[in-house]
Amino acid sequence: MGRPWTGHLTIGEGWALFVGASGDNEAHAHHALQLGVSAGSPLSVTSHTGPPTRACAVAISARRPHKVQVDAARLGLLFLDPDGDQGRALARLLEPSGLASVSGPAVEALRSAIEAVDLQELKAAGARAIAASIVSLWLPNQTEGGAREVARPAVDPRVVAARLLAREKLSAGRVRVAALAESAGLSPSRFAAIFRRDTGVPLRAFVLWARVQRAVEVVAAGHSFTDAALMAGFADAAHLSRTFRRMFGTTLSGGVGRLRIAVLRS
Repeated sequence: MGRPWTGHLTIGEGWALFVGASGDNEAHAHHALQLGVSAGSPLSVTSHTGPPTRACAVAISARRPHKVQVDAARLGLLFLDPDGDQGRALARLLEPSGLASVSGPAVEALRSAIEAVDLQELKAAGARAIAASIVSLWLPNQTEGGAREVARPAVDPRVVAARLLAREKLSAGRVRVAALAESAGLSPSRFAAIFRRDTGVPLRAFVLWARVQRAVEVVAAGHSFTDAALMAGFADAAHLSRTFRRMFGTTLSGGVGRLRIAVLRS
C-alpha cells in the first residue's frame, strides 16, 4: 500500500485547497491548475521535458503531465478551475512553459502560516485566506478561494437562486445546465454569461464542481463510491473516479479516505 494523503481538504466553487502531508502520486495531468507551497523542504516537480523544478512555491498549468515529490510534513496545494477568471489569468502567466516558481518574503510568510494551521480546526475563513494568499503569490492584485480584493457587482438574484436549485437537484442525483437557465427565465447562453460575470466561474464548470462536492460529501459520510456516484449524478463509480483523478491527480480512495473534508457554499 502506498503512502496515503493526510490532512484537510476544503472544496469551494471552482477551487479546492489541500493542507497536510502529501501521499504517493504517479506522473499525471489533471484539469485543474495546481499551485503548491511547501512549509518544509522544497517541492520537486518533474515533467516530461526538462530537469526537475525545485522550489518552495510552484505553479503548474492545467493538463500538463507532472509528478510532485516533497519530503515536507506539511504543504498547501490549491487546485483552480482553468476556465475561471483567475485560472485564465494564471494560464497566461505560465505560458509557454506551463511551470513556474516564485520566492521572497510573501512565500516565507505563507510557509509559516501553512505550518501553523490546525488541521482539526481549519475553518472556512482560514481556508479562503490561505487560498487567497497562494494565488496572490502569482497574481498580487487578485485573490481566490471566495475572498476577492477586486470588487465585483452584486450577484444577480437569478444566479443566487440557481445555485440553491443546483444543490437541491444534486440531492436528487441530477442537475442540468438547461434546467438552471430555464428556472431563471433566460436562454442557456444568456444565463451562462450572467453566471460567469457574477461568479467568475463558467456555469458548466460550477455544475461539475458541485457534483464532485456532493460525491465527496457522500463518501466522507461513509457511503460507497457507487452510492456517491449515483447521488451526485455520475454514470457510475468509474465515471466519478475518472473525474476526481482528472481534477486532482489522485484517486478518490487515496485522496479522501484519511482527510478531514469541508465543502463550502458561496
